Amino acid sequence: GPKSTKSKIFQLRVPTMEELFNNADLLQDKAQIDLEKTLKEAEKLKEDIKNLSNELKKDEKEITWEENKKIKETAKRLENLQEQIKEAQKKIEEAKENLSENELLSKETLQKYNELQELMDEMNSEDMKNALQKLQEQMESMNRNEAQQNMSDMEFNEEMFKKSIERTVNLLKRIQIEQKMDEVIKRTEELQKNIDELKNETEKSDISNHEEKDRLAKKENEISEQLEKLKEEMNKLQEKMSEFKEMPNESMKDIKEKMDSQKNEELSKEMMEMLQKNMKMSAMENMEQLSNNMEQMKNQMQQMQQQMQQQNQMEVLFEMMKGINNLISLSKEEEALKNSMQSTNPNSDEMLRNVQKQNEIADGLDKTLKGLSELSQKTFAITPEMGQALGNAKKEMNNAMQAMQNKNSS
Repeated sequence: GPKSTKSKIFQLRVPTMEELFNNADLLQDKAQIDLEKTLKEAEKLKEDIKNLSNELKKDEKEITWEENKKIKETAKRLENLQEQIKEAQKKIEEAKENLSENELLSKETLQKYNELQELMDEMNSEDMKNALQKLQEQMESMNRNEAQQNMSDMEFNEEMFKKSIERTVNLLKRIQIEQKMDEVIKRTEELQKNIDELKNETEKSDISNHEEKDRLAKKENEISEQLEKLKEEMNKLQEKMSEFKEMPNESMKDIKEKMDSQKNEELSKEMMEMLQKNMKMSAMENMEQLSNNMEQMKNQMQQMQQQMQQQNQMEVLFEMMKGINNLISLSKEEEALKNSMQSTNPNSDEMLRNVQKQNEIADGLDKTLKGLSELSQKTFAITPEMGQALGNAKKEMNNAMQAMQNKNSS
């Protein structure tokens, strides 16, 4: 008959909350280092593209072999930067998935992670890849004018790419702060749960029994280690928040001071000593105090998190409305100037006034774009499409100024 066989028993080990948080920190730190390195390389590439673009403005009709080689190398370097972005993106995605699957991220933080991924997808868009591929394919048959135009487009694309990396780094730092807040709240919840469980077990235990006392002491020791880790992560959160002046740093300072005044480590140490001396009721009183302290901590952290989110939303709304109003006003001024230009004599005083007005509009646009660019470092509300449209507006304004200068000098 058929013989019975024994199957191997496999044990599936679920990672602890501690391991998940530590792994997420490690992945994100690596991604941030990768992105900052890529940003430095993009800065260098920007300078090289600018120099090559100036070199192509020489009078010679044909592109030299050396220039051809430089253009191809430049396009390849931009491709390599895109690959580096992709690698950093994988690390961030892995960190997000691990935390999300284990319900260690708030809904708001998870949403921001998803938006960050979309932003990074834009940096690896097929449009940019196709443009680079097309440039390399056409190099052999390209004349100098075509090469100049292509380098001008590459210069614009690389500038947008560099700004996207810079924005990604800043937004990642902000997400890490929100994630660290989620983590601290989770840790206080977990600590409170463990303390309450220990209190219930202590109440039911005979602490004159050595085995039961040792088991309780082991759990108490774990709680002591968790308290130490909570304090360490609170310090990390405070350090990360201090990089941004608009963060609720005073609230964070107050919470830290409140935590220090609770003397949780001393309470935990006393608990251990009381258990060893069979002072069951006194030990349970300390457990009750510790549990209440964790509840207070959790509530304070949640309030600060809510305060930060509301403050950020209000600031973003105000700055966006201000930027939109400025753009509408500048658009009306530009339209009026355009109409005025049609009937203006190039050699008249009115033309000089128009040139001056065009410069003022351009300055106004620069200030508005700078304000929106700074805002985009703090929020996902400025989408890549909006950034592209604003970049194009700046490009068109520069073209209009050049055309006006040409008309004035002719």
